Parts: sequence; C-alpha cells; structure tokens
Amino acid sequence: MKRLMAALQLTLAIVLLAPLSTAAAGSPQASVLQPIAHPSGATYGEWSARWWQWAFDTPLDARSQFLAVDAPNALQPAASSPVDCTSGQDGRVWFLAGTSPSAGTAHRSCAVPKGKALFFPVFNAWQDNLNFPGEPPFTLNKAQLRTATKGHVDGVTTMSATVDGRSIADVAGPQSHYRATSPFFSYTLPAESLISFGFGVVFPAGTRPPPPGAVSDGVWLMLAPLSEGQHVLHWTASTVADGNLDITYTIRVKG
Repeated sequence: MKRLMAALQLTLAIVLLAPLSTAAAGSPQASVLQPIAHPSGATYGEWSARWWQWAFDTPLDARSQFLAVDAPNALQPAASSPVDCTSGQDGRVWFLAGTSPSAGTAHRSCAVPKGKALFFPVFNAWQDNLNFPGEPPFTLNKAQLRTATKGHVDGVTTMSATVDGRSIADVAGPQSHYRATSPFFSYTLPAESLISFGFGVVFPAGTRPPPPGAVSDGVWLMLAPLSEGQHVLHWTASTVADGNLDITYTIRVKG
C-alpha cells in the first residue's frame, strides 16, 4: 500500500515581517499579531495544532469552507461562494481554511462576528502514522514525522497577499518569520471528515492518529479583529509539488 501522504494544502496567505510598531495605522501590517507576543495566550505553533484539530474534528457539510473551490479550467472568474465560517468555532480566535487536497482557486464569502481574531495558514503540511482503514499503522518516529512536514513546506517557492486591495510587504517563503512547527497533537475524526474527503477513503468516525500523534509545519498568521464592514483577503502561492494557489475571501464583520 502506498504511504498515506498527509499533506493537504489547507492554505491561506497574509504575511508580515515588519514589527507592529513600525506599521502605519490602518495598514494590513498593523492588523497582524506577532508570534513573539504569544497572541491570545498561545504560541503560533500551539495555535497551529488547534487549527488542525478544528479542521479534522469538525464534520464537513455543504457550506464547509474547505469544499468551496472553483471548478478547474473555468473561463470566467467564479462568483463568491457563501461558506459557513461559524462551523466548529469557539472563543476569541476563529480559524479560516484553504484548499484540500491540493492547490487551486477559490472565491469565498462569509460573516464573522466583531471581536474575533483570525488564525490561518499561509502554507502548511501535516503528518502522522495513520494508514488507510484496514491497513497497519506506519511507524515513523517523531523526528521522521517532523522531517516529512518540513520537506513539504520547504517546497514553497512564491507567495503574495493583499488585504482590502493593499499589498502586504515582505511576503516570505519557507524561512518566513511566521513559520512554526506544532507540538504533537491528536484528533478524533467525525463521520464526514476532511481526511476522508481529501483521500477519497472513508475513515470510521472516532478514528485517531496512532502514536506518537500528529505534527505540522507551516507559515501561519493571526489577524487582529477587523473593523465592522466588508474586508477582502486575496492570496497566492506556488509550490514545487502541488502547483498554484489563488484564493479570495470576502469577509463581512458584524457588530
């Protein structure tokens, strides 16, 4: 059985390398919470583990963020697809998704309550020892699992991003200031899971990763709560293994 490659490209992109203190008021840079500050009480690596748990623990439905991907080879830009950004969300930090299982194009729109920070990956990869149902688990150790995710993220070649039409300076690749490796974590798959969708194989509800658990590597951003009204996020990325990514999010912040 071919090794189950756990590298869904669940990607979004907004990157800033300048410190907050040097950013002009109202600029995209002023909205990015720096990793060194441990935003909302956790490191970027810890938030990344929580993001994956949200992605894997939350059942997919027709309005899932992950399912809204434009048809390939479309002649005209797709209309924005309404998605449910409330699904599985809790607390002051909400998560945004990218594409699965590979790069592509997506136009999405959703509503977010005022006061929510947004955490999402510029580019990420995850790995664990889970094999297809009925097959024995793999036996990679922690170092080997980390090496697998690192190699996938190292394949990023270019990135770009805008917030409300304004370019974000210094969008970086694999050596980004915002790159973080997660601690090892677990998850529990629902009946309709992202992993089942991504690999086209039904994993039973309640499936959990074998020891030593799952780990991820990636470039992540936490955006401070946006002002009320409409905001547009647009990002692109190119990778060696998975091609090009082009996503637009129209977010309406409600009071």
